[in-house]
Amino acid sequence: MSDAQDQQPVQTRPDGCLAAAPTVKKAPPPPLALSGRLGLWVAEIDPRTLQPIRAVGTNPNSVFPLASTYKQAVLWALLREFDAGRLSPNERFDVTRENQSLGSYPFDGSNVKALSVRMIANSDNTATDILHRRVGLGRVQDVADGLGLCRTRLILPTRDWWVAEAGLSGTFNGTTRWASATGKDRARLAALIDADARKYRADYVQYKLDRYFDTRHDPANDLRVHNLSTPYELGTLLAHEFLRPGLSPRAVKWQRDVMALGFGKSALTWKPVVRKVSSSLDPQEQQVGDLWGEFFASQIARQQR
Repeated sequence: MSDAQDQQPVQTRPDGCLAAAPTVKKAPPPPLALSGRLGLWVAEIDPRTLQPIRAVGTNPNSVFPLASTYKQAVLWALLREFDAGRLSPNERFDVTRENQSLGSYPFDGSNVKALSVRMIANSDNTATDILHRRVGLGRVQDVADGLGLCRTRLILPTRDWWVAEAGLSGTFNGTTRWASATGKDRARLAALIDADARKYRADYVQYKLDRYFDTRHDPANDLRVHNLSTPYELGTLLAHEFLRPGLSPRAVKWQRDVMALGFGKSALTWKPVVRKVSSSLDPQEQQVGDLWGEFFASQIARQQR
C-alpha cells in the first residue's frame, strides 16, 4: 500500500463529508432489554488507513444525542490548543454564576489539567463547559468538521443544551434554523445560545429543566438541542482521536493518562458484567456481547448510586 493511500483515512463524498457506513453484519441484540432506538458501531480498525477491517452495527448511520461522550472531543481540542501554545495546563479558573453547569463542580482555582481530569473521570459538566469555552466553541466543532463528519455537532457546552431544552433560550425559541445550521450560521447561533445560557443561575436552570421533563418532555427536542452524531461518525472520530490524533508526545501522554480515568470505567466496579450473549456466537459477536454487557452494567451502576 502506498504512503498516499495510507494518508486517506476515510471514504468521503464529493462534498467532503464522510460517506455512509459500509454494509456490515448487524450487531447481536443486547443481553438485556434496552428501551428506545439503539445505535451501535463496533469495528476493528486498520491503524494505517483507519478503515474498518471488520465491523458490526445497529443503525450506524442514524443520528443520536452524544450526551457526555462528546467530552472527549473537548479534551482533543484542548490538547490541540496546548500544542499550539495558546493554552497552559496551569491556567486557573473559578466557578462563577455564568459558567456553573448542572451537577457537582470543581473547586475555585482549579487549573486546566485538573479540569480535564474532572471532565473525563467525573464527567463534570462545569469543568467541561469551562474548558469548552476556553478552547472556543468553534474549535471543538472543528474536531468533527476537519474529519468531514457532517452529521456530528459538538459546538454547544452542556449548560446550553439544558437552557435551550427548558425553553430559556430566546435564540433557540426564535429560530427554526438551528437543527440544520452549519458553518458560519451554526457558529453565530451557537454563540447566541451560549450567551443566553450564561444569564441564569444553575439551580434555576435545574428547576426549569425538571419542570420540562415532568410536564412536556418531547424526545424529538433531544436531537434539536444536544450535540449529536451517528455511531459510524463517532467511531471514525474515535479512530482518529486515538490512532492519529496529530498531537505532540507530551499531549498524547496527557490524553492517554486522562482517558484512562474515564467515568465509564469507574462505573464498571459494579458486578456482574454480562460476558456472553449465546454459546453459539463467533469471536466477533462475542466481543460485541461483551461491549453490550459492559454498557448495560455501567447503566445499572449509575442507577444504583
